[in-house]
Amino acid sequence: TRDTAMTRSTPDLNETKALLQVLGMDTSEITAIPSETMQDFATGEEITVVTSYSKHSESSNQTTYLPKETALAEAAALKPQQEAYFLEHPESVISPMGEKPNESSTPGIFKDDYMKITHAAVRLRNDAGLYKYTTSATWLTTPLFRGFDSIGSCTKSGSIKQNTGSGSYYYTTKTYNAGKLTNTTNSGKKSFTRIERVEKNGWSGCAGIFTLPSNTQISGGVSILQSDIGAYFEYQGHVEHPELATNFNTVGSYSHSTVSISFTPSVTISTNMPFVSAGITLDVFPDVDIRNAEDEVRYIP
Repeated sequence: TRDTAMTRSTPDLNETKALLQVLGMDTSEITAIPSETMQDFATGEEITVVTSYSKHSESSNQTTYLPKETALAEAAALKPQQEAYFLEHPESVISPMGEKPNESSTPGIFKDDYMKITHAAVRLRNDAGLYKYTTSATWLTTPLFRGFDSIGSCTKSGSIKQNTGSGSYYYTTKTYNAGKLTNTTNSGKKSFTRIERVEKNGWSGCAGIFTLPSNTQISGGVSILQSDIGAYFEYQGHVEHPELATNFNTVGSYSHSTVSISFTPSVTISTNMPFVSAGITLDVFPDVDIRNAEDEVRYIP
């Protein structure tokens, strides 16, 4: 919470970035935030940030939320195994689940994917009851299946301000020749395929839809591996009754399709999922992996 008297005519953005790190954001998440939104973080009356770390099991189709240290350690151990297997087995690029070797004659599979989601609500000044909602998602391991994904957030008993939904996704491209790393480049901020807003069961939300970049094999022993995939989305919305004190829930969501489809899917809001009140997701149920980070915000006029 920032007192009005603390607001400077020229905000200290370095101080703001340091504050966001303390609140749980990492460097890639902070870099993805547009300059205008960084100004909002620097001058907003209140900032609320929540972070979740999760693992999704392909075999059980269940998501488990983990302590930060556990998720980071398990993901760090799995990620190099995935990359090494891709380089050794070019045919694995066509497998939606990603085979891996084990001690038996039958290959095993990479069944788990790890993700970090950071969701923030910033109460903006000079407009009663107006908030900016931001959601960042980072794949701690890289999913083997690459199709349509979405990132966004939804809020209970609130509105969406017209034409404020925006964001981007980004990733690292690694080029290997005969198994040796020869080049690493950053994609920069890529535009979403589509941005959609939706209202359902008293919830309103907005999300960006995009296609995950695929690994490729090129003749002559050249391999292209896409990793460190992340995405960012934001929008603005008012509380339902700006004149009244209220508590409301806001949920940042990332959804990952697990089947190939020939059309760009829409998004929907589901109020029937474990751990959270609701979530905004691709409308391809049940073939979707959904991760969430929920918070309760206290609004006082």
